[in-house]
Amino acid sequence: MPPEKYSRLISVLLYEISSVVPLFHGHILKYTGDGIIAYFPEPSFITKNDLAIDCSLTLRKLVYNGINPIIRSLGYNQIDIRIGLDSGNAFVVTIGNPETKQHKDIIGLVVSLAIKIQATANLSSINLGQATVQNLHTGWRMICSQVDLPKGWKYKTSDGVPYQIYKVDTK
Repeated sequence: MPPEKYSRLISVLLYEISSVVPLFHGHILKYTGDGIIAYFPEPSFITKNDLAIDCSLTLRKLVYNGINPIIRSLGYNQIDIRIGLDSGNAFVVTIGNPETKQHKDIIGLVVSLAIKIQATANLSSINLGQATVQNLHTGWRMICSQVDLPKGWKYKTSDGVPYQIYKVDTK
């Protein structure tokens, strides 16, 4: 795809995704080239986990059932996505140097871990961290299954056991 068409496609994709996240009381933290980092604050810890997984399933459906048919009809390859979720505490801080660029950001292990969990997902998959799965309502937990940890996975719980990753059954 020519670069100008690719840029336009990504711009439209991010616009559409950005319109879905607030429907689940989420907020876009930042755009990461052809992706986003979103967060789901309280009203309650369990509710925000449920909203995050519901939003993820909706985004997946939007891309595969809404956007990709249009892209294919134009003769281009479909877009594939991966989604990673994790839950925990993070802090809003100002980062950067005031002489170059500063901005507010959310910093915490949960943000870094969610990105690493996303990287373990297969194309079109949604992977979740252990904390997210533990805090989902039962109906959501029933569609999650544990995956084999990737070689070299070094993340552990506070008890020193490997931090587990789960996938959402999207069938």
